[in-house]
Amino acid sequence: MNSFLVTVAFVLIFCAAVPVALLWRSRTASLVAFGIVSFGLLVLALQILGILAFAAGAPFVTLTNLLIVSAIFCAISWGIGWKKVARRRPAPRAGASRPHGGRDSKHGGKRGGKGGSKSSRKRAAKKAASSRPAVAAGVPQTDTRVLLGVAVVCGIFLAVAVSSALSSAPRDWDVLTYHLPRTASWLLNGDLGIYGSTGAFYPANGELPMLALFFSGSDRLVPLVQLPFGLLGALALYGIARRLGASRVSAAVPVVVFLMSPLVFFQSTIAKNDLTVTGLVLASTFFLIRSLDVGPGSKDRMHEMLAAGFALGLAFGTKYSILPFVLAAVPLVFVVHALLASSEGPAAARRAAVLIGAFVAAMLVPSAFWFVRNIVITGNPIEPLSPVLGSWIESSGLGQEFQFVSARMLWWVYPFMDTHIDETYSGSAGFGAAFAVLFLPGLVLCVRGALNRKLDAAFRTSCLAIAGLVAVAVLGWWFGKHHLPRFLLPAMALACIPMAFVFEGVSRKARSILAVVLAAAVLFSALETLRIVFRDEHHIWSHHHGKSRAAHYRMPPIIYRLPVGTRILLLAPTAHNFYQTYRYPLVGSLPGNDIVMEEDVGVDFDIKKEGALDVYRDLIDTEIEYVFMRTVGLKPFTTWFDNFPELYEPIVDEVERSYPWYRVSIAVTPEGEVLGGGTVVTKMYRVRKAGEAPPAPVAPAEGPIVPETRP
Repeated sequence: MNSFLVTVAFVLIFCAAVPVALLWRSRTASLVAFGIVSFGLLVLALQILGILAFAAGAPFVTLTNLLIVSAIFCAISWGIGWKKVARRRPAPRAGASRPHGGRDSKHGGKRGGKGGSKSSRKRAAKKAASSRPAVAAGVPQTDTRVLLGVAVVCGIFLAVAVSSALSSAPRDWDVLTYHLPRTASWLLNGDLGIYGSTGAFYPANGELPMLALFFSGSDRLVPLVQLPFGLLGALALYGIARRLGASRVSAAVPVVVFLMSPLVFFQSTIAKNDLTVTGLVLASTFFLIRSLDVGPGSKDRMHEMLAAGFALGLAFGTKYSILPFVLAAVPLVFVVHALLASSEGPAAARRAAVLIGAFVAAMLVPSAFWFVRNIVITGNPIEPLSPVLGSWIESSGLGQEFQFVSARMLWWVYPFMDTHIDETYSGSAGFGAAFAVLFLPGLVLCVRGALNRKLDAAFRTSCLAIAGLVAVAVLGWWFGKHHLPRFLLPAMALACIPMAFVFEGVSRKARSILAVVLAAAVLFSALETLRIVFRDEHHIWSHHHGKSRAAHYRMPPIIYRLPVGTRILLLAPTAHNFYQTYRYPLVGSLPGNDIVMEEDVGVDFDIKKEGALDVYRDLIDTEIEYVFMRTVGLKPFTTWFDNFPELYEPIVDEVERSYPWYRVSIAVTPEGEVLGGGTVVTKMYRVRKAGEAPPAPVAPAEGPIVPETRP
């Protein structure tokens, strides 16, 4: 029943997005707008419920309330947009797939204008055509066979992604440590409050679709939560390339390179947010480029700017790593529209200011919630980062990592390597051999087009904007302290756009050679990706041999039998923090258990500082009902809790061989000795209630909780 109601909520959101999407007369633009508006309405609905929960101090983030808000959005959207939808004019044939640089006919532009004689319109069209980039003779504007082949290849690849995601329990360190644990906590508590210490203050638009799926009582579809954004990004890439004058076949090249990238594949099968951000950035770029190609004073330009700002705001409210892009995009939009205003007359300056203000306002609508929440709680909108730019780069939490290459200069050849570090595919997979082969020629052509004064001004501005955004993103990543290829994914996607022009303006023979190179490179990346997916021992296919979710995580059966909301303390058995990866598996069946850690409840379990009775009272005061600990690679050990059976009832005490689903979870001794493989030790205790067994006076135990490993 809950699954049906969740489906109804999504349908209502989609229906509410339709009138807004139909404001655009281009099919591509309407589809991209439909994607960002649907996601945005879901985000706003849950944020509104979060505000109500905070104001009332009661659980408002529930499935029933989501249905109510979705129905209200749907009614308002169709009530306002019905007449506009009914009066919507069909797209003009002449300008529907117009290359860069045109002006809308209804504004008296140069292409397809209604005014003037037939000969004047012909002269205007001839002049406009002369300003386009050179396109080789014989390049078909429509080649259904090529496009069909592209659709089939990408469809098969994505089908594998979907099947592997549906066959896998949620995985990855970030996913199990804070993405899904705080989502499960919101479901349990009915609010969007601060949960936990790891990632507690990060913006979380990307987790809200996960929360909506959690209302069904299952996390089966959660690994696929990023896949729609990958498709949204691919559609935006196609639209941008077409807007800049590429043929349909050439515009499909960036789509293939993007979708067939190993990193995109692995991101589309995991509940992170890097692909979510990338799809939204591409959508924002698409509408920004469209805004350059609209007549002055047109309402269409306002539509484009609002859509661009809203998409960028959704991305900004999803991940802090997009902050450099925002800092680059907002001034860039200001400069571009200021230049347009100077060329369109004095009255245009005021219109440009309104457009820029609308862009910034639209950006704040879906993102401000998280930053205002942080201000209210901590006084810092971007907690735990410092508001000083240098501190973002030098933050102690972002340590320099050379886990993928042995020297910094090797990052420049990393895309060619297409290698993977064990168990980190969603963060370190390459961008694909096709990207490595084509991105440099594409960027060279992009810069060349931006410098060519003979080409259309809108085209040159668009090329300059794309090259500039890619450069800012790469430089920010290069000089930053946290080198993860997934953080560069938005820049990689933007760098795919100029690849469309590599296939334009060359001879038919050269085009054929390029097509063969592209096919070989894509095939290499696809086979390497599929080899990893279908490797028998790999965790991506975690249910491959009929394993249940509980068996995959190796959770004790009691975890799935506890009453909803049972409070479990996940305790660190060693000084290493890999134990946090067991946070989400301890939730059990949704809505599940309430999982907390030492830093979440402010309890200090260092026995050198506190006595046994003090620790016990802290557990009672914080309503801890069970204590769970697990470590990998250590010999069987006796914990401090074993010394006080009158306070703690042993529930689980298991020793088994280590398992492969998170092989990097190794223990490190204080002396730096790596203890990998070997055994997995799991212990669980029930905290006896005060009335059940009154604690007798006891002497403080000597030694740490785990004498062998804890300093």
